[in-house]
Amino acid sequence: MMKQKLLGIVSAYDLIKKLKTIKTIDEIMEPVNQYLLDTATAEDAIVLIDDVTYGMIPVVDKEHKIVGLVTRGSLLSAMSSKWIEMEENLDE
Repeated sequence: MMKQKLLGIVSAYDLIKKLKTIKTIDEIMEPVNQYLLDTATAEDAIVLIDDVTYGMIPVVDKEHKIVGLVTRGSLLSAMSSKWIEMEENLDE
């Protein structure tokens, strides 16, 4: 698989709303101003997720090629699992 540089982001809402009026995705693509490098920590993701308006943070390598995506849902799931684990350890 060839890695592509991150150019922008399109929300599902915008895509559905404008599906019949656009010829190409880049017509509605928004530039990505906030992203994480693949060397970032989970704490970096938690801090940054509050600042993004589209509910996800692209993860890029040093050449700005996309390597992953962090979503609010994935962070919430990871944090709740960790919290439950900590609570269980306190009960022991």
